[in-house]
Amino acid sequence: MPKKRAPEGALFVRLPALAVEKLDRAAEALGMRKKDLVAGLVTRYVDPDSQRGLSALGALSTPKVTVEQYVAYAKQVQDSLGETAEILQGMNLVAFSDMRTRTFYIFTTKDHPAHPAWITRQMDEEGGQVHVRQIGYFAGSEAEFAKLFRYYQERNVQLQEEVERRNQ
Repeated sequence: MPKKRAPEGALFVRLPALAVEKLDRAAEALGMRKKDLVAGLVTRYVDPDSQRGLSALGALSTPKVTVEQYVAYAKQVQDSLGETAEILQGMNLVAFSDMRTRTFYIFTTKDHPAHPAWITRQMDEEGGQVHVRQIGYFAGSEAEFAKLFRYYQERNVQLQEEVERRNQ
C-alpha cells in the first residue's frame, strides 16, 4: 500500500540571490529537495502560537522604512489611540497604549536623534512570567535607532525582573 502523503499548500516567494544560493548549496549538500528543507525549517523554527515564537520572528523583520511609511503608521495609531497619547517629557517621544492588547507604541518626535522611528512593545504574562515582544522601525539614523531600541530592551528586562520579584 502506498504511503499516504500529508496535504500540501503552495508557497511562491522571491528571495535575495544570496539566500537562494545558500538554500541551493544546503539542499545539494544534504541531498534534499529545497521544499523539504524549507518545510523542515518552518516546522522547527516558526511558532506563531506563542509570544516567544512571534518575538523571534519579529526580530527577522527589516526595520528600515520610508518617511512616508512612518507618517502613515503614526497617523493610523494616533487616529485609533489618540486619547491615550502620553508625551514622554525630556525624551522627545510620544507613547500610545492599547490596554486591551497590552501593546505600547512609542514614536520619536522631530527633536529625537533617531527621528523618524517607532517601537512597538507587547506585554504577555503567563505562568508568572512576563514576555515582551518588541519590534521597531526607523527612517532616520540607524545608529540612533539602535540606541533607542536597546534602551527599551533594557526596560523590558527590568520589567521582567520586577514581575519575578513580585511573584516570589
